[in-house]
Parts: sequence; C-alpha cells; structure tokens
Amino acid sequence: MIDFIEDGEEDAKAAVSEDKLVLISTAAVKLTVIDTEIARLTLQLDSINKDREQIVSRVLPDLMAECQMESFRLEGGASVVVKEFINLSIPSEAAIEKAYGDERQDLIGRRKECFAWMREHGHDDIIKSEVDVIFPKGKDHLCGLIIEAVNAVDKAQDIGLSVAQSYGVHAATLKKWANELKADGELGTLPQEAFSLFVGKRASIEYPKQKKARK
Repeated sequence: MIDFIEDGEEDAKAAVSEDKLVLISTAAVKLTVIDTEIARLTLQLDSINKDREQIVSRVLPDLMAECQMESFRLEGGASVVVKEFINLSIPSEAAIEKAYGDERQDLIGRRKECFAWMREHGHDDIIKSEVDVIFPKGKDHLCGLIIEAVNAVDKAQDIGLSVAQSYGVHAATLKKWANELKADGELGTLPQEAFSLFVGKRASIEYPKQKKARK
C-alpha cells in the first residue's frame, strides 16, 4: 500500500486509483535514483577535470621543458603542443555585487586600479561604456529626451528618469589586448595583483585534420 503525503481532502485521495499511485511512486523513486547518480558523476567529473588540469598545466609543460621541446608527435598522427598563455581579469560589477566584506572591498579596489591604469596609459579605447535609462510607468513619451537627460543627470532626475552608467572590457578583448602588450614588451608594466595577471604554459593535443573524401 502507498503512503499518502498530506495534501488535499480525504475523499480526493480515495478517488485516486491504486495503479496511478504506483506510477507516481515509481517515477518519484526513479527520480531520486537519477539525482543520486548525477551527484556521483558530477563529483567524479570534478576529480577527472582536476587530474586533467594537473597534466595540462604542470606535468606535460614541465617534462617537455626539461627536454627543450615544444611539441611531440604521438602514434596515430596527433601531437602534444605546449604554448604560453596569459590569464588576467578585471573584477566585474556582477562579481562585486555578490561579494561581501573584505572581499567586496578588495574587488572594488582592484577594479578601480585596473581602469585607472588603463586610462592613465592610453588604453581606455577598449573600455566599453553603457548607459541605461529607466523610465517610470507611463513616461515612455519622454524617450526623445534621453540624450539631453544623460548629459544632465540633474534634469533626468527632475523628470523622473533613473540614469545608470556601467563600463567594462569584454573578456575576448582583454585577452587580445594582453597578447598585444606582450608582443610590444609592455605586459610587465601591468599591475599584476590588480589584473590577477598570470603567465604560464599549457599543453594540448592537436589532432590531424581529416582528409575530405574525393567525390
């Protein structure tokens, strides 16, 4: 017999056929089994990814550096290739919003230092700025005043508009910029702590391209 969870009137429970309850119970049990298996596989995948990261970022680069090799061909045509990579970041406004206490203050300080350095050294051309103007209900007819309003925030507030500016650098743009700085020999001038700058080497497997069959 299936036990009921208190939900609704007794007569409604009685109206449910036994076979339907069996189906519900079976499906629910199956769901718990699936959830348990997903949790197990997620932990297993995390462990595998950690092992992979160790090989990619440490084991292979170190071994190949000892042999003064940057690439190594494997049987079957694939190759192990070690390349230098640059990792850096600027704390996002979203990350700051989620942080608390000292961590939040640290992210705010880093973000300010990053953008101050970029502007001071003439790299503000990659900073993307956005202005959001929020209209109160029933004020859509004021759209024509947006340009004027954002140039005079006091006036925007007077007519009931909320003007907010946000800015940042897209991750792909930031990476490209870092590579350009390295090519120009200027990467070392970046404040490393503010940008969380890290330069290292990573290994990857490059597979031979499959030849297209001739028609």
